[in-house]
Amino acid sequence: MGLILFLASSALAADCPNVQDTIAEAWRLFDDAEVAASKALLAEANENLGCQTQLVAADDLLELYRLDGLVSLALDDPKGAVYATLRAVAADHLAAAPPPEYGPDLADLYDIWVARLKESTITLEVKGGGAVYVDGRSTDLDSPLDVVEGEHLVQVVDDMGIVRSLVADLHTDQILYTGTLAESSLRLEAVEQTVDSPPEEPSRGRARPLGLAIAGAATLGLGATGVTLGYLGERRWALDPYRGETFFDCAPGTGCYADARAQAIRRDANQVRAFYGVGYGLSAVGTSLLATWALGLPVHSDGRTVGISARF
Repeated sequence: MGLILFLASSALAADCPNVQDTIAEAWRLFDDAEVAASKALLAEANENLGCQTQLVAADDLLELYRLDGLVSLALDDPKGAVYATLRAVAADHLAAAPPPEYGPDLADLYDIWVARLKESTITLEVKGGGAVYVDGRSTDLDSPLDVVEGEHLVQVVDDMGIVRSLVADLHTDQILYTGTLAESSLRLEAVEQTVDSPPEEPSRGRARPLGLAIAGAATLGLGATGVTLGYLGERRWALDPYRGETFFDCAPGTGCYADARAQAIRRDANQVRAFYGVGYGLSAVGTSLLATWALGLPVHSDGRTVGISARF
């Protein structure tokens, strides 16, 4: 299903802080040793990206993410530093490395995650007449953009100069539909589309089979297990430097070692993604089954037989 963005820009403009101003204030707080206050302001800035009514430059977006990572490290918050790094790598995996003044710890984080994610790219293709910017980089009908999977800031400009913004977590190739220049919406659709299920038949009653509740609870439990395994795998993956080990019978110093090490990193990354994907998928299915059980299944009859139907 596509993701559609409708924004009332004039109303949002007064309530949405400018990214550059927020970064400047966060730096001031950080330099004054008010690190926690700086972190809170940066968290607000990340939340406010979706309401921006001005184009956010690529350099400003990277500075926001880098400063967020630096402040997180200062607060001994490695999880926050990793999340900030992932956003920066997704924004530009070819130019995400922080300048030397940000320190070696943040630089090491960037090196690790760029190495692991640079092969996980997706393609964003524009359909329509609107001008589109992804993480501050322009793209149009004739110029598809390759980006790393993850969180992205998508902005579209119509012929009146109105900017509409959307933060989206993208993990598959996408088509960005902008319609005409004057159209006030942006629609993102994954390239792989599924056919919508037919509408339900009119129901005359509701039934709540116990088996549906059991199946829903079991599926939800399996989903939680998958998410847990994904989280544990991610923790191990983030801490493993992948150095000094033998990968696929290739020892350090041998000619095949570099390729074997890269293959091991991709294998572990894909395993973490698989656990998360299966876990979240099963959790969604389990939640749907339990919700269906709670609401009841439609019961229909033709006067001679009684049937129960459900949609998945």
